[in-house]
Amino acid sequence: MFFVVLLAYVGGAQLSVTGFGASELGPAFFPPAGVTVAALLLTRRAQWPVVIAAVILGESAVDLYAGYELSAIAGYVLANSVEPLVGASVVLALCNGVPDLRHRKDLFLFVAGACLVGPLVGGLIGGATVAAHFGVWWPGAALRWFASDAIGALVVAAPILLWRKQFPILQQRPVEACGILGTTAALSWLAIWTGLSPSLLILPALAWAALRLDVLGAALAGAAAAFSANLRAASGLTLFDGVDLSPSGRMALIQILIAVNVLLAMMIAQEGAARREAARGRAVEQQQRQRLQTVAEVLHSAAHPAALAAVAGVDYSAVYKPAEGTGSLGGDWYSVLPLRNDRIYLAVGDVVGHGLAAVEDMVQLRSAGNAYAYQGLGPGRILDELNQFAGGLSQAEFATTLVMVFDPPSGMLTYSSAGHPPALLRRAQTGEVIRLGEANGSVIGPFCGFTYEEATVSVAPDDVVVMYSDGLVEGADRGVDAGIAELEHVVASWSPDALLDCEALAAEVASTPLGDDVCVLVVRVQAPNPPLPSLC
Repeated sequence: MFFVVLLAYVGGAQLSVTGFGASELGPAFFPPAGVTVAALLLTRRAQWPVVIAAVILGESAVDLYAGYELSAIAGYVLANSVEPLVGASVVLALCNGVPDLRHRKDLFLFVAGACLVGPLVGGLIGGATVAAHFGVWWPGAALRWFASDAIGALVVAAPILLWRKQFPILQQRPVEACGILGTTAALSWLAIWTGLSPSLLILPALAWAALRLDVLGAALAGAAAAFSANLRAASGLTLFDGVDLSPSGRMALIQILIAVNVLLAMMIAQEGAARREAARGRAVEQQQRQRLQTVAEVLHSAAHPAALAAVAGVDYSAVYKPAEGTGSLGGDWYSVLPLRNDRIYLAVGDVVGHGLAAVEDMVQLRSAGNAYAYQGLGPGRILDELNQFAGGLSQAEFATTLVMVFDPPSGMLTYSSAGHPPALLRRAQTGEVIRLGEANGSVIGPFCGFTYEEATVSVAPDDVVVMYSDGLVEGADRGVDAGIAELEHVVASWSPDALLDCEALAAEVASTPLGDDVCVLVVRVQAPNPPLPSLC
């Protein structure tokens, strides 16, 4: 660290004197100001004495070579040692650590501490030293010192601080990076030589660097502009010829223009990076939504098979239709499951909401209900167990469900409801439609303490049971009661064979467009098989 800082300091200071004309023009470009403040920001405080020792040795060597008096050398050493200490301390205190110049706030705090406060303190000390030994006006000397070190801190320290974070960007586009830096340097030289506005020539190149090479590219292009402009200015100023200022004053304006353009370019880079990050975030979010939708579709398809397995004792059909305009699947389900002793389990349910969470809860509740039914539990006990099971689901909200167990040999249908719309039973002999609204308990959700009652009704061959979710009977143009009444009318007027066409039934009864998912399960009781003839 010591020798790196020493060599960089001596080289930059000597270039400032011989290349940028510091001895003649006053507020020349002073690159070591950026080297020292960056070195302090990137090292632990315990290593700061090593950096300051390199500054002291480097400044002393340059000043002795220039033939300055020992008292002047002491003043210059003090100014160039205190300046980075103050600037780095202020930046670290304001940023709570090393600043990340990719962020707007840290960039402003870096400029405040390293490019304003530090150089101002250094300018007061250095300007006093210059005034004492050369008999010049102290405020003017302090201002010239401040200007040279401020631009040096900005365009040299910024690339150093950004290098480790964004160097891969340069590795990806080495040819373009060289072209941008070369173009910026050439345009800066041209601006000073021709007297054209630096903003007119330099800012487009800096913006190009900002948009293609991010903040590091803008900072490096700013350094190229500063080096090139100051090298050309040392050979003679054409810019601001019409302004009534001394060469030192005109040089100060050039430094200000360069600093403003570099800051603008770095802010453009930050804005571009933020927009690209937001676009990447939106793309990732979209991909995540697509993956979740795919998972939901797979789970939903497993719970709603296209081909319905035959079940002895009943004819049945089912349909699921997603709500229109939601863009995601919902938590409606149905289940038809043969049980032991020739019984049949029937269920329709509805989990609140849409998307993967609702589908996951739906699949778990459907599978759990099937398992409880297969164990031989009655409808009331099935809902008791489902309610307790729902309390352990990580995403459980609320669900309604209607479960039935049909015993074909006895013709008895036992059912229980958890806040679900009542099934309709159509008698084949009379055409009467009955609402199975008894045994209706609380919805299933993350709470306990509820018990569910059961009700039993006898059914005969060709009787039809219609089970459905609320999306079939509820809509923007009617309430649930009105929808159930309309469904009753359709069930009473259609034949049993027609009612088994769930697609047609849903199209006839459901509101359009569908504001909610629709699930319909229609079951027709088969006539019992005749007994086999005796072989005696």
